[in-house]
Amino acid sequence: MILPEVISNFNVYDYNNNKLIGVSGEVSLAEISAVTATISGAGLLGNMDLPVIGQMGSIEQAVPFNVLNGDVFDFFKLNKPISLVLRGDVQSTDTATGEFKHNGMKITWRGYVKKITPGKVKAAEAMGASVTLELVYIHIRFDNKTVLKIDKMNSVFQIGNEDLLAEIKKNC
Repeated sequence: MILPEVISNFNVYDYNNNKLIGVSGEVSLAEISAVTATISGAGLLGNMDLPVIGQMGSIEQAVPFNVLNGDVFDFFKLNKPISLVLRGDVQSTDTATGEFKHNGMKITWRGYVKKITPGKVKAAEAMGASVTLELVYIHIRFDNKTVLKIDKMNSVFQIGNEDLLAEIKKNC
């Protein structure tokens, strides 16, 4: 059995495959939530908030920077979406042999800039700047295998190899 343990390291790249200099040492990944509909009626014991398959809530991704630099302001072009890629190494242990294994993780984001937070200025400290995107596309892969893909503009909602919208697309 392979026991995933830690992220050994990671980098963030822009749409031209340039490493973004100054991304902080921690990126909190966006929360993904389904739109829900409240259902109630005869025979039910109250209300139920059920997910509506293929309808996703707003997905916000913040990318923190240690210090403001030109890279941050290059993103503030509101006339088109931007793409970013986070690539990391996941260290695991093979429980049968005790050996460390290393697997690739790749997260691709595409979205529109919602805000830039300039942060604070204090001598000998990071500024805590960030760019927040409204994601329209997210693709998470481990070992080059898709684990999650959401493309809001093209009606794609995939977990592993399963297209969760296949039946809906067939009916529409």
